[in-house]
Amino acid sequence: MKQAHFLFVVSLCTLILNSCDRSPELLKKIEGNWYCNYEGIILKETWESSGAKQLSGIASKIENGEEKVAEYLELKMEGDKLVYVASVVEQNDGKPIIFKESVQSSNSITFENAEHDFPQYITYEVIDDLNLLVTIGMLPSEISKDKMEFRFSRKLPEVK
Repeated sequence: MKQAHFLFVVSLCTLILNSCDRSPELLKKIEGNWYCNYEGIILKETWESSGAKQLSGIASKIENGEEKVAEYLELKMEGDKLVYVASVVEQNDGKPIIFKESVQSSNSITFENAEHDFPQYITYEVIDDLNLLVTIGMLPSEISKDKMEFRFSRKLPEVK
């Protein structure tokens, strides 16, 4: 019985450590400039390292060659989980909106805030070195009809 308990504890510790170890690796993949052509508007996210296991970001729109900041973003550790903090320009009285990590794998992470009006979840999925899929929507995410997908690339897309 003691051996089974010991193996359970070792397995649990390994699972927790592996989960924590993925965070810096995933953050490294997200770091940099990302661009998306969404309905003729260029969306840009820029992520920079701002410390161990932490990124600071800016989400902006580029219209007619002019870049305008839409959100200030942050990905940081709180305890053993990542949180996604968004401060939307001219909304929410300047107060940040916090989404907490709910699911993480080696190439994706989902953050949730069931009390927020929209979105209630945000998923970042690194497809490869050049492509990132960001999905936002309402909970539960599995059946959300109100979800939106943003396909980002490292290359600045052409506007037609």
